[in-house]
Amino acid sequence: MPRQMKEVSTNFVKLGKGSEDSAEVEGVLIEKGSLSFKDNMVGRYKLESDDAEIGIQTVLGSVKIDDLLESVPVGTYIKLSYVGEISTKGGQTMNDIKLEVETA
Repeated sequence: MPRQMKEVSTNFVKLGKGSEDSAEVEGVLIEKGSLSFKDNMVGRYKLESDDAEIGIQTVLGSVKIDDLLESVPVGTYIKLSYVGEISTKGGQTMNDIKLEVETA
């Protein structure tokens, strides 16, 4: 008997305020990893949405996102939201991200 198959794909999500950016992303954290991007190592996180039409979404890390997700175990339902921009002590600006995790 032939196996039942479904297509699996992933969409990259950038959290921010631009027209191409998303304000939030949520789902079960199914993978935590890293990759080399512009000569730096950044986190890479895959979330599987409850909405089958959205499927799996990949979020590239940042200083803020990597710090927030460092202690979150794979298998946790999370929501990352863009809050706005903040200034660093060095005068740079960065995206401020809020993390919410599902409680038991």
